[in-house]
Amino acid sequence: IDDWFETATWAPAEFVYNPPVITGGDELNGTVIADHLIALLNATENEILVESAYFIISDELLQRVDGLLGDHDIRIDALTNSLVTTDVWTIHAGYTRNRKAILQRGIGLYEFRPDAASCRRLVENAQLECADFEFSLHAKSVVFDRKVVYVGSFNLNPRSRYLNTETALIVHSPALAERIAQ
Repeated sequence: IDDWFETATWAPAEFVYNPPVITGGDELNGTVIADHLIALLNATENEILVESAYFIISDELLQRVDGLLGDHDIRIDALTNSLVTTDVWTIHAGYTRNRKAILQRGIGLYEFRPDAASCRRLVENAQLECADFEFSLHAKSVVFDRKVVYVGSFNLNPRSRYLNTETALIVHSPALAERIAQ
C-alpha cells in the first residue's frame, strides 16, 4: 500500500452529491452535480473530453453546446458504448436519436468496441483470466481543458438528472487530467 501512496496524484478535490429528494429545476439545472458540470462547461476555454457509458444528449443540452461552440473554439470529444458493448439497448436507442445532430456540431463521437486494443491486452493477460469476459464501458468522467477532472456516477442522460441519487468527485489537477485524457 505504501507504493500506492507514493504513486498517487495528490490534488484538491470537491465531493458533490445530489440529495435523495430532488424537486424543481430543468433537465440541466437544479441538481448539485448538474450545476457543477454546467459551471465547468461554461468555464472551459479549449477542450472537453467525455467518457460516459450512457450518453443521451437532449435537444436542450445541444442548444447549450451550440452557444458554447458559437462563442468559443472548443473541441469536444466523447466516448460511449457502441450497440454491441452497451448493457441497455434502450439507452443506446435514445443516444442514436441525436447522434447525427451531435456529429453535425463537430463533436468527436467515439463508440467503444469490444475488440479494441485495450480489450485484447486484457484478454491476452493470463493472470487476469478474462478470456471469456464481455467488455462494456461503464466509466463516467469528463476532462475540462486538461486541468479539471470530473469522475462520478452521473451519466449524461435524463435518468441521472431526474431519478438517481448521484455522486461525483471534481479534482483540480492538470497532472491527473492529462493522465485521464491519455
